[in-house]
Amino acid sequence: MNRKILVIVEGERKEIRLISRLKELFLPQNISIASYGTSLYQLYDYLEEYCDFNFEDLDVLLALKAHETDENKKAIFDEKYTDVLLIFDFDPQDDKFDITKISKLMSYFNDSTENGKLYINYPMLESFYHLANIREIQFDENFKNSKFTLNELQKHLYKRRAVNEGTDLDIGRMPKEMVENIMHQQSCKANCILEENYEVLGDYSQDKMLIILKKQNEMLEQTGEAYVLNTCTFFVLEFYPSNVDFLNTTTNN
Repeated sequence: MNRKILVIVEGERKEIRLISRLKELFLPQNISIASYGTSLYQLYDYLEEYCDFNFEDLDVLLALKAHETDENKKAIFDEKYTDVLLIFDFDPQDDKFDITKISKLMSYFNDSTENGKLYINYPMLESFYHLANIREIQFDENFKNSKFTLNELQKHLYKRRAVNEGTDLDIGRMPKEMVENIMHQQSCKANCILEENYEVLGDYSQDKMLIILKKQNEMLEQTGEAYVLNTCTFFVLEFYPSNVDFLNTTTNN
């Protein structure tokens, strides 16, 4: 299938740099990237107002075009895409945090070829780098068990901790095998949250992502912490598995 993908990200620098690197390593060139520039919860409030509380009437590209203030960037939302992806942070420390809102968005954005598909990073984009061993694919007990706390997020300590405990290697200089190692371990951790089985996840459907969201929120409510997990690369594993070496090795074995 010849896909033409629009990836809508939250931030304007790190997110675009990460998706651009994924594009260089794994993806065809017909992928566009647009930054929304604010949080998932502000996105919800805006979309709800835009469609008058009726998501069934929502055209997300028209809505985002109306939101965009840069006239030079509006044209990206006039294009026709086979798939629309949205990548945002969980950010439970946000004053607007509301699990009902995030669940509603994830339920609505459940298919990349229809309304779009939403991916959540727990607690934020920096979870992609929160691995100490990225030079080889192997079981990483520290990453498997790594969690973030609401308290450290409220004190703005998580980003520093992610660097101290993970890698500070810039994504633009990271070779393909290291990026794959990160993707491998993120996939395994997602499966561990779902099934307590630390191996590559085989189902990236929104039903599975909703279960992860529910489990993460329940843990946060009960203990004040939840698992570090980055899902923003899962669309590569789902859409272009033949471009990912460890998936081909797993399949062939």
